Amino acid sequence: MIIAIVASHKATVSTSECAWYFVAFTFDTTLGVVITIALHRACLHVARVVNTRRSTPLPVLNALIECGYYGTCTVGLYTHTCTMYIVTHPHPCTSNNRQPTQRLEMGPAAL
Repeated sequence: MIIAIVASHKATVSTSECAWYFVAFTFDTTLGVVITIALHRACLHVARVVNTRRSTPLPVLNALIECGYYGTCTVGLYTHTCTMYIVTHPHPCTSNNRQPTQRLEMGPAAL
């Protein structure tokens, strides 16, 4: 918001509210993502430092350190997972146990 206030004082031509919203949203999300990534990396660093200094590492910190690591993924495992998802989640239009939809009558008789 501070960026929008500063930019509004420097602008010589009046701009639409949509343009200001776009500028504020873009800077907010860009800066927000950068700050979030920095805080996440700082938390991971602190967890690593604390766990290496302890004689017995804490399981909670181990889980935090391994955040985002799901093991090695092979093409076969990925294909198997996708196939199982497709088989077990049929499309709603092709499902055999689909209930007919009710239609709402709109008109003078419905009132």
